[in-house]
Amino acid sequence: MKIGFIGLGNVGGKLAKSLLRNNFDLTVRDLDESLTDTLKDLGAKVAKSPKELAEQTDLIITSLPSPEVSAEVMEADDGIINGLSKNSIDADLAISTRWFKFGRDLFLVSSLQIGGEPWAEVLVSEHNDLASIEIAKARGFKCERCWHYEIEMSKNKQHPNICKRCEKVVLGI
Repeated sequence: MKIGFIGLGNVGGKLAKSLLRNNFDLTVRDLDESLTDTLKDLGAKVAKSPKELAEQTDLIITSLPSPEVSAEVMEADDGIINGLSKNSIDADLAISTRWFKFGRDLFLVSSLQIGGEPWAEVLVSEHNDLASIEIAKARGFKCERCWHYEIEMSKNKQHPNICKRCEKVVLGI
């Protein structure tokens, strides 16, 4: 399975490096060429656009800073949507689900685990000679504000169904 990764900042860069350490066939894309150069030196291929990355890979993981940036990466003329094949899967670490209208698989990922036992019942799996990808429901509770799944939620009585990270934002801590 060929994996594409877009967004190599603090979170994405670490996850992409972990995929390389575990011998995944990885193609990367980021606006900051120093980040892609680092991963290229570690064995990744570098795509010139999100569309090119989508055309060359089976699974696309994005780790982008905002819904607006995610929308641009998905919807631009050289975006992911214009490069997806009917069998491609896109997993974004934090975006909306508005791209279901394109008839392709798209799902939200609140956490990514590389290696080890799955957290819950496996919902989807793909196996080949190089890798096994398994998708399971996240453990914990879904935050009503950011939709991430967390083990521990806010103890604030006014906001009991949000995660601790969102609690700090809402309460201005």
